[in-house]
Amino acid sequence: MTSTPWLSPVRILDSSLLGTAFAINSDYNASTPILTVTVGLENEHPEKRDDLNVGRCVFAFSGVWHEPDNSENVAYTIDCTMGITIAIPDSAFEEGFSKERKIRALNGNAVSLVYGKIRSFIEDLTSQSPIGRQIIPAIEPYALIQSLEDRNIESNYGGAKG
Repeated sequence: MTSTPWLSPVRILDSSLLGTAFAINSDYNASTPILTVTVGLENEHPEKRDDLNVGRCVFAFSGVWHEPDNSENVAYTIDCTMGITIAIPDSAFEEGFSKERKIRALNGNAVSLVYGKIRSFIEDLTSQSPIGRQIIPAIEPYALIQSLEDRNIESNYGGAKG
């Protein structure tokens, strides 16, 4: 993308929480649990609306906190699915930017934005629970997308474990 002022040209057209589940195992009494993350991403084919490149993605996060040496001994789980629609104007791209690079920019920005919302939601949700506030790790969105593409060659991304 072109070098522009610090304000991003990415526009959030819509975002919504599509589903969530949170469960605590009241019998858990082992050591401090570790987190195993599974994510899934589905993208619709981007569309052109006037000067805008518009993309929509649905991002699913599943976190399982479990005993370090026994993944069957689960302390708590959180599942969260969010959808987001973003737009990037053509003027934000350098001349000659390929369609594939525009799609990657849409996907990377969408994942970054929706994952930030999921992180915030999980922190808020767990802050009022008996387990205390949980902070999930940050991600590198383009590396995540590449990882999902490497695991699933189909048109929509499947799940990946982190």
